[in-house]
Amino acid sequence: DGYLYGRGALDMKGTGIIHLMTFIAAKRAGLPLERDLVFIANADEELGSTGASVFARDHADLLRDVEYVLTEGAGNPSRNGALQYWGVGVGEKRTFWQRLTVNGTPGHGSRPTPGNPVPRLIAALNRLATYETPLHLTPAVERYMKAQAVNFVGQYREWLENPRAALRDTAARAWLVSDIERNALLRNTISLTVLNASNKTNVIPPVATAEVDIRLLPDQNADSVLAELMRVVADTAVHFSPVATPASPLDNPIDTDLVAAITRAARERDTKVPVVPLTSTGGTDRPRYRALGIVTYGFSPFVTDVEDSRRGVHGNDERIATEQIPKGLKFMYDVVRYAQQRPAVP
Repeated sequence: DGYLYGRGALDMKGTGIIHLMTFIAAKRAGLPLERDLVFIANADEELGSTGASVFARDHADLLRDVEYVLTEGAGNPSRNGALQYWGVGVGEKRTFWQRLTVNGTPGHGSRPTPGNPVPRLIAALNRLATYETPLHLTPAVERYMKAQAVNFVGQYREWLENPRAALRDTAARAWLVSDIERNALLRNTISLTVLNASNKTNVIPPVATAEVDIRLLPDQNADSVLAELMRVVADTAVHFSPVATPASPLDNPIDTDLVAAITRAARERDTKVPVVPLTSTGGTDRPRYRALGIVTYGFSPFVTDVEDSRRGVHGNDERIATEQIPKGLKFMYDVVRYAQQRPAVP
């Protein structure tokens, strides 16, 4: 029915294949290169970016003259058939996964004991689940919201044009955080994801654990956040240990030749839709390359329905419209083509 389904269709095997196809197309077309074009394929981005970390550490010589890295970390969302904006990812939240562990006394499930670690862990998780982290507007997110204002009318436009003032108004604040993406961009987030205890119904386990997906805004201090979460849990029997430690904060300039190339290619497709700098709620390989001094951007060549993105990425029905595949290839090729020009005036 006009869609390609598969894990990674959007995040991000589809984009990776478009990168490779662009690389091949540039070679076949004999595209004159004022800048080298380098294709890098790293594994394990979802597992702490281990592939990019090893590559950047052991093969920095291959990256010595690279100006830019272009990968995931942004999107071009469509709502009811109307494109909202062209996105360029300049920053991202920081992954701060934690494992919570409670030790107890094992026993037979038919004889409840106060040493069962499961209820204690559940109580701790409930405190985290009901805790509302403070709202915090970063400069990058403020720019993003102001750029989005053109898609709204009335008070909604006013709130987005001045989000700092809107966050001081009860009604405006409630509307801003009612959208799951805006909410995640305005605060540190906590998602309870993995639970482990007994593997048998009639056995009280000796230990119960949970893994929690915590994402920090770029300017947040990990130690301070952990201290606050331990205060919220308020139980010394609950032990925190890191599953993934935060990468260095990520920020990139927007006045570069590559952003100009993206802007030029985007405007050729729709002059009325703004090009918006974004902070990604998820993590990418970009901080590993930024640490080498390389300017890194997130960019998707596809226009994707908002609901497809929300239900599909990391879900069972991940899909991309088949018409977006050739369009995405042409979009990416144009970005690469315009980036060869100095400067790539939009």
